[in-house]
Amino acid sequence: MGLTVRAWGLGPTTKDARLQARKQAVRDIIFKGVNIPGNAILSKPLITENNAEQKYHSFFSAFFSDNGEWQLFVSAQDDMSNKSEKEKSTWQIKESVTVRVNRDDLKNYLLEKGILKP
Repeated sequence: MGLTVRAWGLGPTTKDARLQARKQAVRDIIFKGVNIPGNAILSKPLITENNAEQKYHSFFSAFFSDNGEWQLFVSAQDDMSNKSEKEKSTWQIKESVTVRVNRDDLKNYLLEKGILKP
């Protein structure tokens, strides 16, 4: 199932901020969960294990690298950058983008890698 998520990212350029926002959408689904009215199951994070990001640091470091496999779960065609919101400060640009994340494929991937327990 694909979830449409709005996320924010920071970066020195618009491109970098959008990249960070897309990563944040995946990170939120994995570790924080997202608010889906009327669907408590999908609102929960995929990983509920305490300190999982630190425990599997080497995996998530590679997974969330700029060219990491997190990109496999974000639909580029659903990236509504024309509806993005932007804030610019002296040091960074803050971008909000709406992306579609394939939660089911992401869950299966984490199960296959042994990060998520069945």
